Amino acid sequence: MKSNECSLTALKRLFHAPVCTRDKSDCIQARRNTTRSRRELITDQNGEILDVSASHRGPAADVKIYEQTPLPKPIADKPRLGDKAYVGATPGIQTPHKKPKGGALTEAQKEENRQLSSQRVRVEHGIRRVKGFRITRDEYRLAVGLFSSVVSAVVGLLQFSRIIG
Repeated sequence: MKSNECSLTALKRLFHAPVCTRDKSDCIQARRNTTRSRRELITDQNGEILDVSASHRGPAADVKIYEQTPLPKPIADKPRLGDKAYVGATPGIQTPHKKPKGGALTEAQKEENRQLSSQRVRVEHGIRRVKGFRITRDEYRLAVGLFSSVVSAVVGLLQFSRIIG
């Protein structure tokens, strides 16, 4: 990855909403009552988190979230790398080649995918650091609306630890 490139990926979270009986004395977690939340993480070539987008609730494709969310000014003019979820994004993102239905990738396309994957692995390390905090990884028990603030606080702690050393 060149020094001025950034990578995009989505941090996905599925919440299980409690189901309560009439007297609301006992609430249980049900898999059929779920809420989805996505936040887009933008990292630099070293895997440091540059920006976290606002939380997007409900089912939505990563590429749709990318097209609806304006990028911050320092990042807007930089070349961007994305995973297969960003294929077809309007403002150009370099993405891996998808295998055509009933076909196969050429050796040149496979090699390009390998090179892109070796560059994009840093964004996965950035997600790993965020998910190192148990509140972003395990069963989330707070109000769904607070998850956006929780992720922002975690990213702030990561940035603070990077500054302090």
